[in-house]
Amino acid sequence: PKTLLSIGDYAFIGCDLLTSVTIPAATGIGGYAFYYCGSLTSVTLPAATSIGESVFSSCGSLTSVTLPVATSIGDNAFNGCTLLTSVTLPAATSIGGGAFVNTLLSSVYFGNAKPTEGQDMFTDVPGSVTIYYPAGAPAWSNVTTWGGMPTAPYTP
Repeated sequence: PKTLLSIGDYAFIGCDLLTSVTIPAATGIGGYAFYYCGSLTSVTLPAATSIGESVFSSCGSLTSVTLPVATSIGDNAFNGCTLLTSVTLPAATSIGGGAFVNTLLSSVYFGNAKPTEGQDMFTDVPGSVTIYYPAGAPAWSNVTTWGGMPTAPYTP
């Protein structure tokens, strides 16, 4: 739906046959909107600025997510996305607690702003997650860890 501007709380909860989501105009995604959509592999939300609590929790088939303009990521947003290895959030300014719990994350890409950190974001993530930021971004100067994970510059 090209004109849908928001997705309400619990909108698609448990839709196990849902494999792909493309909603170009939605700016707000309500809490638990795609919770437990176990077959969801692809998410395209280019206008979403706000991602609610547990939006993608338990979406066990997601492997990567890019939310280009999302500034706010709710608590437990990706909790239980057991195949998730990469997240790109170039506009993020805040990340909720438990956002990446029980994932396989190896990399998170942020933009020039250093987001505020929620509690226990990386619990039950095996191994280390590298937090990437644009080379030369002033907010990241002298930052060696974020959320307890190592940081490294990248060239966008």
